[in-house]
Amino acid sequence: MIPRTGCFALPVESGDSAGGRTETVNARHRKNLSEIPAGRKTAPGRKGAPAMKSFTTLLKRLAVWALVWVCVGTSRKVRVNWHILEGLREEGRPFLLGLWHNNIITAAQDLSHQGLRYPPMVSRSRDGEDINWVLERFGFQAVRGSASTGGAVALRESLRHLSAGTPVIMTPDGPRGPRYHLAPGIVALARRKALPIVPITWSASRRWEFSSWDRMRMPKPFSTIHVFVGTPLMIDPAAGEEAERQRVEGAMRALSRHAEAFSGAVERYPDEMLVPGAGP
Repeated sequence: MIPRTGCFALPVESGDSAGGRTETVNARHRKNLSEIPAGRKTAPGRKGAPAMKSFTTLLKRLAVWALVWVCVGTSRKVRVNWHILEGLREEGRPFLLGLWHNNIITAAQDLSHQGLRYPPMVSRSRDGEDINWVLERFGFQAVRGSASTGGAVALRESLRHLSAGTPVIMTPDGPRGPRYHLAPGIVALARRKALPIVPITWSASRRWEFSSWDRMRMPKPFSTIHVFVGTPLMIDPAAGEEAERQRVEGAMRALSRHAEAFSGAVERYPDEMLVPGAGP
């Protein structure tokens, strides 16, 4: 959208005469034209607004990146069933790594540090732009799109990566939620390529939770982060899509509940959406 400016067009008639140049200006806008600063095109305070907004956005992104780097980087990791990911990586088998949206920034630093910079699927929303900027700083090249915008392009890109043997990271409750509600895309993709979905979650008993729809998590510095990897889930081609969607969602929720209980986070950060049977 083109921003409004603080100037307006003045109908002017001009002519040359012996007495000099004469001008007539619309009575509604009578003003001494000499009082208007030369070259002024925008209202006061508007000229630098886009640049200031971009600078503020950059500062915000840098702050988040630095916070993730410090908080996750200084925390101790306790890994459970990590051998599952190591085994799949050694075999060179592609798979879909499924994690909830509130784990994405913690996952960025940890997976990058472990050399697992698989392409994540990130929406084209404004929040998605911020998340993608942080992911790029950790070496990830995202597949951009979601069910609402750019889904077909994201699907083609994901299929291309998977066909080349590269796993893809998906947050199946993003980009809008509800929290812990699994959208059918990850199941459809796993069914189409006959590939496993590997659930993974991060849980820290000392953390911050943001007031976003997903309650985005950030571990506090020098915390202990428990990383749980779930059993790979193969999609039954004979089963209905909704039945398989519920099965994968249930497995991912159960893994998160187990990790929260194991780390002790469930006592400090109870989440009604993780209670068995909860859902939209």
